[in-house]
Amino acid sequence: METLASICRTIHRKDYLTSLDLQDAFMHILVYKNCRKYLRFYWNGRCFQFRVLPFGLSLIPLEFTKILRPVLEWARTKRMRVSAYLDDLMIMGETIEACQRREIVYLLIPVYHTPGYGYQYKENDPQGSVNQDQGSSTRGKQATER
Repeated sequence: METLASICRTIHRKDYLTSLDLQDAFMHILVYKNCRKYLRFYWNGRCFQFRVLPFGLSLIPLEFTKILRPVLEWARTKRMRVSAYLDDLMIMGETIEACQRREIVYLLIPVYHTPGYGYQYKENDPQGSVNQDQGSSTRGKQATER
């Protein structure tokens, strides 16, 4: 798993940065049917179990990182400088155009359009919006009744 320190080492002076947040990313990964029984809980006398990776389980970040790793490796073979920390991706580039490359986003769309994930891709600005500033900013359930 990448750390903040390892990500910071990949950023070059005067790089432009683009961040992508994979919203509710854990909840897009289905849990194998035979393993769902381990993700059960009881509430108000009723039994519920997760069908997707639940947020808050200690092993989930590592598992999600393993799932995302091939996507990052593919992007790097395309000479994209990309890093991920959990469900947040950061694309780095010497130019704005390098940061606006959408291949990584379009690679993720088919994954999230798999039946059962309930994800809808939407893009606010079809041209993409990249802040002209060369710097970075900091930001400090699905359960089914059985």
